[in-house]
Amino acid sequence: MYMGDHIVISIGVAAIASRVLKLPFLHVAVLFMLANLIDLDHLINYHLDDGTANSMLLHPLHMYSTYIISTFLLIGLIRPKARSLCWLFSAAISLHIFLDAVSAMMHYEIPSLLMTSLVTTCLSCFAVYRCLNNKKLAKQVIIFMLGSLVICNLELVIAVYALKIVPQSSFCFWLVPPFLSLILTVIFWKLFCHRNIDTSCR
Repeated sequence: MYMGDHIVISIGVAAIASRVLKLPFLHVAVLFMLANLIDLDHLINYHLDDGTANSMLLHPLHMYSTYIISTFLLIGLIRPKARSLCWLFSAAISLHIFLDAVSAMMHYEIPSLLMTSLVTTCLSCFAVYRCLNNKKLAKQVIIFMLGSLVICNLELVIAVYALKIVPQSSFCFWLVPPFLSLILTVIFWKLFCHRNIDTSCR
């Protein structure tokens, strides 16, 4: 799955998690978004990836994600004060890997990815609107989500179709998506860090 979808789904799942676990939405969302930086491992062996490679078979952090997840789960067990942080990060990594596995199962076929993107975007936006009590703020978060999706997909379209970059021959092709994800995460934090985003049940 491509970065725009990862960001949208991360925020949607974070909204549900923050409501269920009674944790600050912004902190959970940023944690889930930062987990997408696992895609930095695409910079390794990028010359073998045409954009449709199975990450679980090629990219090291994806291949050994089980160890990362297990490590943070164990840290959470040993250190109760860090439990929520560690277990949420494990869940965030697991979500990313699961989405990549779904994409690999569909062989990265564009029609299937577009349909999946449409469904997951609708569900994620609904989750945010349903879980955030301030509906005006929820709409602003949804606008950010949709904007992020457009920006990430536009970057991909420009790189592949306008600039005609061949993924296997360009280090920068694989550097831009996680870097863009980091920038969007910082923007998300800056936009909403002074807002009181309530997800408590009423």
